[in-house]
Amino acid sequence: MGGWEAAAANVFLCPDAIEREGADPEVVLRHELIHVIQDRVPGPLIPEPLLTVLTRDRVPSGEALLVLVGEEDSQREFECRVLTELLSSEAVADWLERTAEPQLNEVGLQQL
Repeated sequence: MGGWEAAAANVFLCPDAIEREGADPEVVLRHELIHVIQDRVPGPLIPEPLLTVLTRDRVPSGEALLVLVGEEDSQREFECRVLTELLSSEAVADWLERTAEPQLNEVGLQQL
């Protein structure tokens, strides 16, 4: 429903997929922006074993199976899904601003 192209520093949303899945565009954007943060912060954002506990509590089993089968880095995706649910958009925007490279601040986070 969206993606993060690190090489191009581009976050994108797929409106047709979002509509087809009945998803909230803000939640999809929040998820992709957490991937941006993951690329800017060395190491995991949620340490083990806390990530495992939160994943079991927050990610439905069918969704977890899709992540395990379909994602190259399932730990990163579980971390992103958990944080997408737990954090507000405002908290993600603040965290992104604090971890952003200077070029992103010049463009302005309001445009994201």
